[in-house]
Amino acid sequence: MSDRAYEKHGMNAAAAFIEDSSSDISLDEEDEELIWRVFFSDLEKEKEKDKNTPEQIDSVDAGDTFSEREELSSISSEDLLLLDDQELTSRYKDLKNNAIDTNLSEEDQKRLLITNFTNDQMERFEAYRRSTINKPGVKRICNGVVGHSVSQVIATVMAGVAKSFISEIISKSFEVQERDNKGKLLSDIELKKKQKRSDIENGQPERETKRPRLQYQGDINAPLQPSHVREAFKLYEKESSSELPRTD
Repeated sequence: MSDRAYEKHGMNAAAAFIEDSSSDISLDEEDEELIWRVFFSDLEKEKEKDKNTPEQIDSVDAGDTFSEREELSSISSEDLLLLDDQELTSRYKDLKNNAIDTNLSEEDQKRLLITNFTNDQMERFEAYRRSTINKPGVKRICNGVVGHSVSQVIATVMAGVAKSFISEIISKSFEVQERDNKGKLLSDIELKKKQKRSDIENGQPERETKRPRLQYQGDINAPLQPSHVREAFKLYEKESSSELPRTD
């Protein structure tokens, strides 16, 4: 199951749980808004994507694919000015107005891609580019594993692999943290509905049993915990269908 399919399945399960759990009991307006924002807003976005997917598939089957002009139209004139490269700009305009330019180098493609990043994507890209790995430390580990001194080139390559691996583990750790936060909110929702049902059955006025509002821990910029990293590593092992050697 892909990451997107797994995430979508989780959102559907959470939404179904909320609807089935004491469905005849309603919470305060602020709590309902929080529940919608955390669970149902993303689900609505996924449904919108699913509605568009069949149309895109049909257009591909009919040979009516999106042109490069439509795909690249989101790059504004301001973005082109930031490139400060007349040759690349003219090549982009030719691509947009005429046909596919298959002669773009990998570096040029990368630069065009970066100019079309959203703010969130740009922040992630810059954070990844600024992050560094202790190359001398990586080299010492490599020397200890192979039993002799490795070249600086090998150490640099291994540092790049380590950076990519660590970035993936960190990304999965944040996903685990989000899952735990949503799970905690689901438990709080169920508990609050049970308490409200009990108050209604016992005839207690709602104003006398005013309870604290629901809180979503994901709204707090909390650091990752060791448990998040451990769970992320387990998920990585399962998704890659391999067991990495342990050094315990």
